[in-house]
Parts: sequence; structure tokens; C-alpha cells
Amino acid sequence: MAKLLVCCNPFQLPRHCIRTSLRPVQPWMVQLKPDTIHPKSKICVDCRKKLGKLKNAEAKDGAGSIPTEATTSTAADDFEKEINLDEEGKDEESEGESSYAREFALKGLNESLQSIGESPVKSWRLKEHNYSKNKFQKIDDAVRTKVFNIQEQQDDSSDCTHEKCEILMQLKEKFLVTTYKSEKITILTLVPKSWSIRKVLSEFPSATQHMVRTARKLAKEKGILSSPNRNAGKPLCAQTVQEVKDFYFSDEFFPLCLILDGADDKRR
Repeated sequence: MAKLLVCCNPFQLPRHCIRTSLRPVQPWMVQLKPDTIHPKSKICVDCRKKLGKLKNAEAKDGAGSIPTEATTSTAADDFEKEINLDEEGKDEESEGESSYAREFALKGLNESLQSIGESPVKSWRLKEHNYSKNKFQKIDDAVRTKVFNIQEQQDDSSDCTHEKCEILMQLKEKFLVTTYKSEKITILTLVPKSWSIRKVLSEFPSATQHMVRTARKLAKEKGILSSPNRNAGKPLCAQTVQEVKDFYFSDEFFPLCLILDGADDKRR
């Protein structure tokens, strides 16, 4: 059964173990190479193409120098069939080759992981995002500690990591007790640039996406700890301003304004 998974190799080529884009052999292929082709075996694209050319050449030699119409038609039909099969198998061949290369690389990786005491990668679980991410982190940690021996450097940086966590906790506490939106945005300008919006919202649950985007834009334009500009509001038109001035400076209300100003001065 194992022989059916590779090309039958009708031309006995060295190191010819093609496993991709295999097709069942045809009866005429068995007639051409009865010693190397079994009726139930498989054949690859290149060998199938070579057999087609060999068949056409033998058909021409058997017909003499002047080929008959039937021979020419048969050879043309066979050649067209081979071309169609090759075109259909191109996509499958490229996809199969990439899959085979990935399997070969995964096999070499698992052998290396075994030498450092790490469990092998399971190919059928690579489509799981959490598995791939966690497995990559485990491999990275194993290579760091067992191959490069940099565990001491990580221990030296533990104090720095603790300080970063403490700063983050203080920022989160300040964010919770702050009531003004502008101050909250100022605090959000301090979060790392590498954090996604989802990560920021998970660390600061009371924040909104609009606040995070505003803080990022503000940090990019003015730097960290910058405060957003206050809204100026809708300005009054010149006509309205002039009407208010005319009203208070009119003969009817202006003396009253002077009296009120004098009363305020006495109170002071």
C-alpha cells in the first residue's frame, strides 16, 4: 500500500519520490512500461508527460516517414489530453509542494524540539490560534533558557518589570477616580503604542474607543501628558454682540448699570 502513495517512477530516476499531484496510470502507460508500471500504481505530472511524448514518438516511428491521418489524430489527441491534465494539475502540484515543504520543515522542527526536551508541534492543531500562540511562546522560552542560557538576564529585569506593573496600577487607579474626560484622555496618552484598542479597553474598562483614539492622536501630535483643547463653543455673530452692547449702553439701562456697579464696589 505504501507504493501507491508515491510515483511509480517508470523511468527509474534516482531519488524520485514524488507524492504530489499523483494520478492513476492508464492502460496505454502499462503497455509502454510493463516492467516498471503496475496497473494500480500512481504517476506524477513529469512522468506522465514523458510517457505521452514517448507514445507519440513510437506512433510516428511505427507509421513510417509519412504518418497516416488516424495516427496523426491519435497523437494530437493524446498530446492535448496530456496538456489538459498538466494544466489541471498545476494548482494541485504547487499546493502539494508547499504542503510537503511545510511537513518537512515541521518534521525537522520536532526533531530539534525533542533534543531540548520540548514536546513536538501537532500539525492538526496549527489552525487553532491559541495553540499556535502558546506553543510559540513555549518554544521561545525553551530556546532562551536551554540554548542561549539567558535566564539570568530575565531575572535581572524582574525589578524593572515589577516597576512597570506598579506604574500601570497607579495609572489605572488615577483613571478610575478622575471625573473629567480631558484628564482621562491625558492618562491614556501614556499607554504603550504597541497596545491594541482592545488591550487598552481591557486595562481601562471605563474608557471608550473614542477616548483611546483621541489620546493616540493627541500623543502623536503633541506628545504624552498632553491635554485636549477645550471646545470653544458656538461663537455669537457680530450682530448679536452689537445688539447686546446697544441694549446695556442705552439711555434707559446705562444709569442703572452705573448704580449697580457702585453698589458692588461698596460691598467689596
